[in-house]
Amino acid sequence: MDQNTQTLLISLLGILATLCVSVVGFYFTVRARADAMRALVYGKQLDVLIKISECISQAETLVSVLSTDPGAFIAEAADELRSVSSDLRKVDHIAAVLLPASLFAEFTETAQAIVALAVSAHGDQGISKECSTAIGCTCRFTKLARAHLGVDSLSKETLKVLGTRKSFGDLLKNPRSAT
Repeated sequence: MDQNTQTLLISLLGILATLCVSVVGFYFTVRARADAMRALVYGKQLDVLIKISECISQAETLVSVLSTDPGAFIAEAADELRSVSSDLRKVDHIAAVLLPASLFAEFTETAQAIVALAVSAHGDQGISKECSTAIGCTCRFTKLARAHLGVDSLSKETLKVLGTRKSFGDLLKNPRSAT
């Protein structure tokens, strides 16, 4: 092989190696950006789900007041329930952007049930039907939110780190023995 051919082959191999390194670098750059965006969106979703859960918890507390106390706090509890349903409507557009479609659909149904509960709280017909609807909706929403966040799989991973379920149960019964 003459010297010009060897130089050409070495140059082509150098160009090919540079191209491969550039492609791999580009791939990892794109992946790092996507991971950062995914983490940001996940954090925002978590914030929205926490706000929704706080509103649902407040609504459940107020429903318990409305269903058990016929006294002086009914008007205040009904007003507070309307305020909670207003907060849920404020979160609605943010949830529409950030939450997956199935979770958003369940949130919408839950919010509508709580709004119906707030409206019926001022009526004389009682709140039992709206209450059972709202409870069912909140249970489905919570189950979907847990699945989306991966809470249950995180718990399983924690158990793997800590050991078996039996040893974790023993740790819960006697937490001082672990120290």
